[in-house]
Formats: sequence, structure tokens, C-alpha cells
Amino acid sequence: MFKRDNLPKLFGNDDFTKRTLRFAWHLTSIAWLGLAGILVVLAQPTIEPKPILLIISATFFIHFIAALFGSKGKHLSWILFALITLCTALTAIQYF
Repeated sequence: MFKRDNLPKLFGNDDFTKRTLRFAWHLTSIAWLGLAGILVVLAQPTIEPKPILLIISATFFIHFIAALFGSKGKHLSWILFALITLCTALTAIQYF
């Protein structure tokens, strides 16, 4: 797909578009790993909310780091990922 010459040229060239597509591909993989972690926790006989919140927080923290550095701060999704990380981490802290 990256060999095509008709990708949108954002910020002057198509590099940002290519990085965004790569980012979305890897971000989906991270999200599925986070979901797998949650399913493992849910399979336990006793379900605690703390591990689930920590998995969600860690997953979105990885999303935040990937979005911030992968797009060099240009793709503003890092703000949303940071907010979700903060909210879930603060909620998890209440359970400790």
C-alpha cells in the first residue's frame, strides 16, 4: 500500500500518512493484547476490578507513548490516550 503514489500528502508529504497507517496497525495489536489480558483476569474464579483497570491503563499508556512519539506529537490522539490512562490509573489507585 505504501508504494502507491496517491496517498494523501499531509504536512507537505505522505510521510505522516504512512506513519499514521503503521501506527494504527500496531495500535490495534496492542489493543488486542490488552483485551486478552482482561479476558485472562475475567476467567479467574474471583474477579477484582484492580487488575482490569491496570491492564486498561497500561494498554492506553502504550497507545499514548506510541501516538506521541510515532507522530512526533502531530496526531492529537495522544491527548485522548493520556486522558484515558490518567482516568483509569486514578480509578485503580482508589482500589488499593
